[in-house]
Amino acid sequence: MTCKSLAVRLVCALSMLLACAAAPATVCRNPYIDGMETVIDRTKTLLGPDTTDIRRIRLFISSDEGVPFVQSNFRSANPDKPGEFSDYPTKIRDKGVDSIESALLNIIFWGTPPDNADAIVREALDHAEIFVDSKAFDQSGRLHLTVERDIKVRLAAKGQPVTTGELKLLHLKKPPPALTEVISGCCVRGRPPGHGTRIMASLKERPFKTDDFTFFSMVVDSGTTATIMALPALRSATDRIGTLPERWADRLDTALTRSAGKNLVVMGHIEGKDVVVTNARQEVLYSIPIAQLRAKAREHNVDLLLLGCDTAAFIERETAGLGIAGLFNTAAAARKLEAALTNSSSVADVVTNMASTDFVFVAYEEKGGYGYAGASVFAKVAGESHTARIFRLLALRKKGQ
Repeated sequence: MTCKSLAVRLVCALSMLLACAAAPATVCRNPYIDGMETVIDRTKTLLGPDTTDIRRIRLFISSDEGVPFVQSNFRSANPDKPGEFSDYPTKIRDKGVDSIESALLNIIFWGTPPDNADAIVREALDHAEIFVDSKAFDQSGRLHLTVERDIKVRLAAKGQPVTTGELKLLHLKKPPPALTEVISGCCVRGRPPGHGTRIMASLKERPFKTDDFTFFSMVVDSGTTATIMALPALRSATDRIGTLPERWADRLDTALTRSAGKNLVVMGHIEGKDVVVTNARQEVLYSIPIAQLRAKAREHNVDLLLLGCDTAAFIERETAGLGIAGLFNTAAAARKLEAALTNSSSVADVVTNMASTDFVFVAYEEKGGYGYAGASVFAKVAGESHTARIFRLLALRKKGQ
């Protein structure tokens, strides 16, 4: 990790300057970056007293017109005057800063970093208190800056801390990670953070009657079918639909028609944006876009839950790893669903009851789900630092709601 991660490094070191110009890349150790005076003053109150101790660093991560902005309370050592420190804490506004580590490297070191810079940055991160502005992530919780490890994060808005559940990073295959909020127990989170209470309330408002829902499997697999038929709740829910036609398109329409006014759980494989039916030779027998399935559910006045299992091939391709994610399959999903339904009276209950330390549910509200609330389920990939999505659970509103 070196300063070369910055495309340009402009250090405003002249004491006669009252501000650092808002250039495309700015590392500033003077009072202000030009044009950001109000933000910097407000954030200084949030970060508290200045420090020269790396174990007491506080950071505020935001963006300014799409450019990453990081403000600290840390005054760095002057490389030209041993024992002296910058008069003001370091601030960075820089398109070239792509990670919290690279930002912290430039915050701590004024000049050429020492050989043990990486270790010093890691120690600083272990103790840093980090505030993330809501402008620093998108609707799915993806941060503008990546981070290579778990960190302690709090949410802030307009210079004030925001009360939320515990915030945790969700490390995905491709950086940057997503910031999520713990909203129930150990393993149900929401994104984007700051909306946890509303997300859970949205799922709680969606009733789920365990003795009156219907179940439709779009999986052509004898082992999965045998598992479903051996599970009392899923078998009864399958029997409520009755005999179905041969063609898959007709089967789906019949299942939707016979589920009017009820919850319909559809289980199938998801590839990209489609639910697909494949045979043992992996030949596609039927495919329907998720968006079209949503539209059909509304047309039939059905509150639909899609238990969409990402295929093993998809998981291996995306994660390049095996382990719990690679071994997950539709039969396992069916058994987990059966167990979760025992005490469920809402979609929130279904999500909470299915979640575990192995399967982290990340729920989202309508705004983040293009008008639909639901959850994606992630599992740790063995031997890797990231997680993989193993299935999706989408809840749709009934027509007219």
